Amino acid sequence: MKDIQDNPHHPASIDTLERYTLIVSYDGARYSGFQRQSSSSSSSCRNPDSKSDANPLKRRRPNNQIKKRIKNRGNVPITVQETLEDALEFYTGMDRFQLKLRFAGRTDGGVHARGQVVAVSLPRAIFSDQKVINNISDENENDREKLWTIRKSINSRLPNDISIEDVSVCQDECFDPRLDAKRKQYSYMLRYRQMVTFEIKNVKNNECGKTISPICLKGGPQLLRTALDSNRVWICPWALDDSKLTHYCELLTGTHDFSAFVHKEARKTRDNKMTVTRLDYERVRFRDDVAPVWEIRFVVEAKGFGRSQVRNMVGFLVEACRGSFEDLESNQGWLWEEDPDRLAKQIPSAPACGLCLEHVMY
Repeated sequence: MKDIQDNPHHPASIDTLERYTLIVSYDGARYSGFQRQSSSSSSSCRNPDSKSDANPLKRRRPNNQIKKRIKNRGNVPITVQETLEDALEFYTGMDRFQLKLRFAGRTDGGVHARGQVVAVSLPRAIFSDQKVINNISDENENDREKLWTIRKSINSRLPNDISIEDVSVCQDECFDPRLDAKRKQYSYMLRYRQMVTFEIKNVKNNECGKTISPICLKGGPQLLRTALDSNRVWICPWALDDSKLTHYCELLTGTHDFSAFVHKEARKTRDNKMTVTRLDYERVRFRDDVAPVWEIRFVVEAKGFGRSQVRNMVGFLVEACRGSFEDLESNQGWLWEEDPDRLAKQIPSAPACGLCLEHVMY
C-alpha cells in the first residue's frame, strides 16, 4: 500500500479533480437540517498524509462502522450534509475539505427536499480501473454510463432517506449552487377540515340563525389522520374557512418587507425586502364528511427566502383562515403597515414536516 502522496491517481491531487452537480432528495424527519453543524466532528477530516487504498472505489463502510460513528457523536446533531459527505468520503477516499461540497439551500431540521442542488469535487480518474460495460464505443453513451455509475455508487453508501436523483458534470468550475440560483421553489402540504355552518331555528321566538358544525369545533386532528400517513404533511388541528384563501395568497405575493415573516434573529440584522414571484395552491378532497377534509399543496417561489419565512407564511395563511385578522382587514394596506414585531407575535410557524425544497432554477 503506497502513501497517497506517491500515488499520482489519488484524488488528493487537485489537478485530477472535476466538479459535479448532484440533485439530492431527502426525508428530513431525522436530520437537524441540511448544513453541517459547527460542533459536528467526523472522521472525514482525515489527515491527508494517512495511508489509503490504491483504489478508493473499493472503500465501503460496513454497517457496524456507521453505527459506531453515530454513537461516537453523542448529542451532536446529524445533518444531511454530514451524511452525504461521509458517503462521498468512503466512495472516493477524499476528505470533506477536498470534496468542497456546496449547496443551494440550508433547509431547517425536519424539512424535506426533492431538488436540493449540490456541487462537489470528484476525481477524474475515478473510472480508470473500471471496464466499460459491453465495450461501448459511443462517447456520449460512455459518459452517461459514468454518470449513472457515480449515482449508483453514492446511493449504495447512503441511508434510504437520502437519495441522489441525478448527476451531471459542472459546465462552469466556479458554479455555486446558492449564489448562482435565480429562483427557488418550495412546497408545503397541509391537511385540514373545511369550516361548515348550518342553519338552526329557534322554536321559541321563531328566529333562524347559523351555527358551526360540532365536528369543526371538537373533531381535532385525530379524525383527520390515517394509519398510512407519512411525515410530510401537517395535519391542521383547526377547521378553516378557506373562502378567502386566494385573497390572502395574493397579499403575500410581490415585493414587500417580510420582516414579520422571518426568524426574530434576522428581523433587525438584515434587509428583509424580498419579491415572492409565486404563491398559489392546488387542493384535492381527501375525505367526504359532514365537513369535508381537504389536502392542499402550496407552491412558493422567490430568488431567496429568509430563515423560517415559508413556514411563517403558511402559518399566516392558516391563522387568516381561522379569522384571526378580521379586525385589521378594514385597512386595505393593513398587512404591510403593521409593526413587524407585533405582527410576528400573531403568526405561528407551521411545522417543518410539511415543507419541501422542490426545485432550484438557474
